[in-house]
Amino acid sequence: MTTAVTTVRRLHADSFRAGWEHLTDFVAAHGHATVPTTTVVNGFRLGQWVSRCRSAYRADTLDPEQIVALETLPGWEWSATHRQGNRDAEFERGVEVLRRYVTETGTSDVPFSTVFDGFNLGVWARSIRLRRRRGRLAAHRIAAVEAAAPGWLWERCYRRGAPPLRFEDAARLAADYVTKVGVCDPQPGQRHRGFAVGLWLLEQRINYHRGQLTSEQATLLQNTIPGWTWWSPHDQRAC
Repeated sequence: MTTAVTTVRRLHADSFRAGWEHLTDFVAAHGHATVPTTTVVNGFRLGQWVSRCRSAYRADTLDPEQIVALETLPGWEWSATHRQGNRDAEFERGVEVLRRYVTETGTSDVPFSTVFDGFNLGVWARSIRLRRRRGRLAAHRIAAVEAAAPGWLWERCYRRGAPPLRFEDAARLAADYVTKVGVCDPQPGQRHRGFAVGLWLLEQRINYHRGQLTSEQATLLQNTIPGWTWWSPHDQRAC
């Protein structure tokens, strides 16, 4: 593996965290994540950092959790010269891959880590759910997804075949997992007693950084889950 590829692949947790903090400050100040390449914030070359994230995404070396975190930001695009035609093509490809996935597997449940026919289907599914939740997915696209995947759920269930958990119950299940395994930042696909603990914890971290957790929920996570941190340290997975 070349030095360049190794550098891109790593994007160490503390390095990404530094960029993320500057990026969220930029979003708070400007209302969007459209960062010019030349942007420098408090001495940090934020524009170049954003470019490196995009390069890592195109090379398929960006961690799934980091992809989801970036896509939650208003105005974030994976290309600095992104055009509507490219977005349309990506959506249409996602729908077609989803249709083939459902035909082959017999289910419309797409785990976050799913790569099918060389396409990051799990990431795509997460992205369109977020866009619909934020009112940014057109009605004809919603219909296209539902037609391609009978039984498709817009609010992903954390337990197969079960109603959504109350936050308190989910936190208790997550705490039980962390206590037994000793890992407070499981991979998004990790399950515990039928509960998608990895995905749930990831979404709580994202919701926290977006200001969408109540103070009571944040306190519950901090007090219930051993070693809880609001960042997921990929190079230091043990709590």
